[in-house]
Amino acid sequence: MTHDRIGRLVALAAATLVLALAACGGSSNSVGPRMPTPAQLAAYFDSIYSANIAAGTPDGSHYAYDVADFLEATPAYGGQRATFMVTTAAGSQMWYGFTYEYKNVGGDSGLETIAYSDNSLTSIVAIGVNYRNDNADTNLYADFYQNRFSTRIHDSTVSYASAVVSVGAACSLETGLAADSVLAEYNAGYTCTNGTFLITASTVFPADAGLGALQSWSISAVTFDGPIYPEIGAGRVPGAPSRIAAALARLHARLHPDAAAR
Repeated sequence: MTHDRIGRLVALAAATLVLALAACGGSSNSVGPRMPTPAQLAAYFDSIYSANIAAGTPDGSHYAYDVADFLEATPAYGGQRATFMVTTAAGSQMWYGFTYEYKNVGGDSGLETIAYSDNSLTSIVAIGVNYRNDNADTNLYADFYQNRFSTRIHDSTVSYASAVVSVGAACSLETGLAADSVLAEYNAGYTCTNGTFLITASTVFPADAGLGALQSWSISAVTFDGPIYPEIGAGRVPGAPSRIAAALARLHARLHPDAAAR
C-alpha cells in the first residue's frame, strides 16, 4: 500500500512537470530548446525524494536516497538531461539520462551514466567505470533497477567507453530543494566543474532476470553535459561523508553482491 501511495505521488509530480513545461511551450519528452531546465528536473526528482521520505518507511527512505544520489544530484548541480536512443533486443527506445565524473586525489575515480526510461522511473540503468588512478585496476559495472529502485538486477557483461570532451566553469548546488542537505553531504570534500562527456556503453543482463527486450541495452556516442567532481585533496576532512563515498560503497556492493544486503 505504501509503494502504491508513492506511485500516485510520483504520477502527480510527473503530471505537474508536464504542465509546467507545456506552459513554456514544451513537453517532458521535448528536445532542443524546449527541454526541461536543470532546475525543473531537480525540482521534479526532489518531489519524488520528498514523497518517499514522507512514506515514513525504511524502504521509502532508502529509495529516496537512491533518487537523490542517482538522479537529482546532476541537475541540482546544473547538469542537463540528455535525450537519446537506446538499442534493445526489440529495437530502439527513447530514454533520458545523466553522466558525471568523480576524480579522487588518491584511491578510486570513475564515471557513471544513469539512464531512465520515463518520468515514472519504470526502468533505470546505472552503468560506468571505476578505476584506480595509477591504472592498476579498472572495473566496469551495470545495474538494472525497476519501479523507482524497488528492485535491482546485476550485470553479466558490460562495455563502457568514455571521453571528456570539454571542461567548463564551476558549478554549485541549487538551493531550496528538500534534498539539499543530503546532496551537500554527499559532495563534501569535492568541488564541481561543468563537463561534456561522450559515452558509448552496452550491457547484457542475465537471461533469467525476465527483462524481455531490455535484457540487452546499449547506447552509442551520446553527448552528456554534467558535473565533474574533483576531490579537494588536502583540504578534505578525513572520514567526512561524501556523495563519492556513497558511489564507492554502491560499487563495492555491485562487485561483491553477497558481501552485504541491499
